[in-house]
Amino acid sequence: MKLPRRTFLHLVAGTAAVPTTAVLGQGTITAPGTIRIVERTHYYAKPGLAAEVLDVRRKASAVRLSIGLPAGEIFVKYPGGDGSEPDVAWQCTFADVAARDADLAARAASAEFESVRVQMRKLYARFERQVFAIARRDESLARSEGAWRGRGTDTPGPSSLFSRARFESQPVWPHLFLR
Repeated sequence: MKLPRRTFLHLVAGTAAVPTTAVLGQGTITAPGTIRIVERTHYYAKPGLAAEVLDVRRKASAVRLSIGLPAGEIFVKYPGGDGSEPDVAWQCTFADVAARDADLAARAASAEFESVRVQMRKLYARFERQVFAIARRDESLARSEGAWRGRGTDTPGPSSLFSRARFESQPVWPHLFLR
């Protein structure tokens, strides 16, 4: 089949405009009032042990899969950083608080996962765990700023978990646990 040049160019331009893969986090449908949770762990390896930390983190992700949990994503230090970033990081997103709680319980019940934790503790100089709620796009600044102050409190109410901190580039649920 022979296409006129103009038709061919329109088809090529249209194809280039359509993304070939979905952008992470866009188009995700969640129930109203659902709070998605992100858990992030940072591993600062002892000198010379960054490769071993990465290997053990990969093993931990494999164990997660074997006990029915999502593997999560593993990140490594980018050479152009300022040196303050962790050698290895891991992140997993949960549909809601209950899903993260179930994940924690499954990890705690797994002897194999605990053995990986023991192995990892020998390799890092510092460990951090951070838990965040994903800020929803459909909520307005006015609602989060004004609704809770009207009650005489700056803390989130029972039907919502966002606060002013969300709009100041700070985590909504900052939990930092050092081991």
